[in-house]
Amino acid sequence: MTLEQRVAVLEEIFSRIQDYYTSAYSGEEIDARLASAGVPIGITKEYKSVAEMNQDFTGTDVQRGQFVLILPDSTASADYGKVYLKGTANWVYAFTLTTLTSIKGPIGPPGKKGDQGDPGEAGSSFAILGYFDTLDALKAAVPYPKAGDVYGVGTSPPYNIYIWDSVHGKWVANGNLQGPQGKQGIQGPEGKQGPEGKQGPEGPVGGSGNFVRYDAAQSLSDAQKAQARGNIGAMQGIESADHPGCYYVLNGSAVEWVNPPMELGTEYRTTERYMGKPVYKKLVTTGALPSATGVVEYFPFGTDYNAGEYTVFSSEYHIANNSNDGGWTITIPKFSNGSLDVSMGFSGRRIDIYVNSDKSSYYGFALLKYTKTTD
Repeated sequence: MTLEQRVAVLEEIFSRIQDYYTSAYSGEEIDARLASAGVPIGITKEYKSVAEMNQDFTGTDVQRGQFVLILPDSTASADYGKVYLKGTANWVYAFTLTTLTSIKGPIGPPGKKGDQGDPGEAGSSFAILGYFDTLDALKAAVPYPKAGDVYGVGTSPPYNIYIWDSVHGKWVANGNLQGPQGKQGIQGPEGKQGPEGKQGPEGPVGGSGNFVRYDAAQSLSDAQKAQARGNIGAMQGIESADHPGCYYVLNGSAVEWVNPPMELGTEYRTTERYMGKPVYKKLVTTGALPSATGVVEYFPFGTDYNAGEYTVFSSEYHIANNSNDGGWTITIPKFSNGSLDVSMGFSGRRIDIYVNSDKSSYYGFALLKYTKTTD
């Protein structure tokens, strides 16, 4: 009690005592009685409830004839402010102090920090009994839960944890058990290489219908023949639509032939290389051979054999008995059998044809291989 409350209590006690005693005794008689009892006027002890007071009747801290006060925590209690007098065999209700509820003292200073309490007992764990998409679904599925029942609510982790509160009769949400995702840790050191595994079992022998052999004569089906042609084409390049069996590849924008068709008078750039440069092939005809003994010059790249971009490094010559290179042919550079004496040579960029008589019924052909200074 505050000082103001104590003063108010004393004032009311004195007022009631005065009303009681002055009705029967004189002032001198009252003083004599108080002096002979040796009891000071005031509240000797406070109790939280009447039950607490009754239990303490045999205590020695309150003497017979002394007053006690009932002071519950709530001012709304019916026993708040009641004053009892300790009699010979029991407590005697005296009166109720009405001034307690009307006087409020100032807030006192904070008390000293108390000693640290003993550690509490370890908390009990719980097990999640099931999961439901919504709280309504949980209520419908578990109409009679027991105290402490735990369920997860949600469509995916982390679930909201609900615990049944048997005191208040309701499900209480306790939040998610899963905390926020932590930062990615640093990469660990590379582990040691594991031991070499055992060799696997040998696979089954492949079927004969899935491959074609090229190391021996084969009896092939149409499908195998088509496969063989495709495999050869894949190795050789692109097959010419105008010249089946002839293949070429693309080197950038340049067409390079693997096996050119060698049509008369046509230049073909090939996949061959000579001195690091692309090799060209060209089949030319010198026309009918001379009709008299002597030498005839033929220029396959123009009339000026000392100029141009061509460097011939290989040539093959032959003659035929018609202009289509058909019939019988004779490969030279020099042939002589008494009736036919012809030789050919190549000088720079010029073909020289030598005959010892009229050979105008024969035709000459030359297969040239050369590079270009522009490459």
